[in-house]
Amino acid sequence: MKLNISFDWAVVTSLFTFLLYWCGYCYYTGFLDFYGFNIDAFDIPLISMIIQGFVTGYNAWLALIIIFLLMSYMTSISVNQWRYWFIKGIALAINFLIIIYHLTLSYPIRYISQRSLVSKAIQHTRDKTPNLIKYLFIGVWNFLKKVGLAIRNKSNKIEESNHQILKRLNLTTPQIKQEVYGDHPEPSTSQNFTFDLSFLIHYSILLLLLTGIINVLDVGQNLIKDGKTKAMSDFNTALISLENKKYSGNSYPLVEVKGKDTDQKLFLTNICLKSMCLVTDTNRSAQIYDVKDLKVLH
Repeated sequence: MKLNISFDWAVVTSLFTFLLYWCGYCYYTGFLDFYGFNIDAFDIPLISMIIQGFVTGYNAWLALIIIFLLMSYMTSISVNQWRYWFIKGIALAINFLIIIYHLTLSYPIRYISQRSLVSKAIQHTRDKTPNLIKYLFIGVWNFLKKVGLAIRNKSNKIEESNHQILKRLNLTTPQIKQEVYGDHPEPSTSQNFTFDLSFLIHYSILLLLLTGIINVLDVGQNLIKDGKTKAMSDFNTALISLENKKYSGNSYPLVEVKGKDTDQKLFLTNICLKSMCLVTDTNRSAQIYDVKDLKVLH
């Protein structure tokens, strides 16, 4: 019996595409927020969002791929195989503890037992303990012992009384199993155990998915910060290049706008989509221009 959990490729592809879009959206949101723009001011193409999400959101989509691989692995194993590996794991753990015991704890325990150190310590404690404390301890011990025996006897009487009542009402565990499963409860009990294990694995997978969703939200917040940090870094690099009059491919190029006379130096940012580009000056005052109206100077 295998777990009845499967994902259609269309669903997987849609989730992966949405994740890439989400990562690209968050990155552009942070980048444009540095210049005081809302992302809705740009009609960013879907493919640009996805590519940007693929480049900057690798932590998210790698985690998603790992989750799907784990789910595929978990659902491809039958319940009996899970039971086998679970019991095998317990056996290996016990075997490991036994080995550790024989390599470490067995020597001091053997040393203590051979020299009767425990009995000597107990006898030494008895000899050094005052009689008043001994009598007090013995009295408390006897009192607790009597109370414990009384509670146990009362508990046995209550349990016996309950058993008799439940037996008359045909509500004991064997009677219920007999009523539900018939004369051969073993197969049904085995099926019930199989169902419980499948139920546990099923909801473990759902918890894994929930963890992935929370991780995606956290990645989105980090991408917003990364986008804003990237915009700030590029802007500062452009200012340094302007001050040193040394322009490189890593800084924003200087541009001029057709029909606009200004003494301010204008930079072309990385946001240039569908013929609309974001241009900023040295005071971080940005505007959107048509690419036809821009001329790159450096």
